Amino acid sequence: MTRDVPPRLRRVCASAARKGTVSVRCPRLIPSGAGGSSVLLPRRGVVRPGAAGDDGRRRFRGPRDFYVIEAYARSLRPEGHWLTAAGNARTLEQKALRSARAPRVQRTRAAGRDLELRRYPPYPHGGVNGGHVVALASEGDQLTYVSVHGHEHADVAVAMLVDLLAGR
Repeated sequence: MTRDVPPRLRRVCASAARKGTVSVRCPRLIPSGAGGSSVLLPRRGVVRPGAAGDDGRRRFRGPRDFYVIEAYARSLRPEGHWLTAAGNARTLEQKALRSARAPRVQRTRAAGRDLELRRYPPYPHGGVNGGHVVALASEGDQLTYVSVHGHEHADVAVAMLVDLLAGR
């Protein structure tokens, strides 16, 4: 793990903050060997210039009550893929945490916080989190999570989540 967050990931976080309606928690503790990163936001159409609601910029329609940041790290094997997300709990459960088969769920406590660990079945049955371990924490109607490919990386997911939550 490292606190050397690459400029590209910081730019991706800034992009998510500009486009969404929720406060973005940019990871400060990440797996070492950072690779590419991108922001994934809900897209249900685009307001084009001159359309009703146009404010002079290209804007997405639909709820912007969550964000997902996707990144890669060479130190994580086998795939190196990880995600972090936050926003409305109900929307995230419906849009980003769905799977065809239910994940294995475990409740745990770390750094004085109640957390949930979910181990998703392999893709495609586990959806976008197929083969991932996901550490989640709820704060009212908001949810924050870290999803890391490979069930053996639960410690990475928990460490990143605890650090994200402490950054508030």
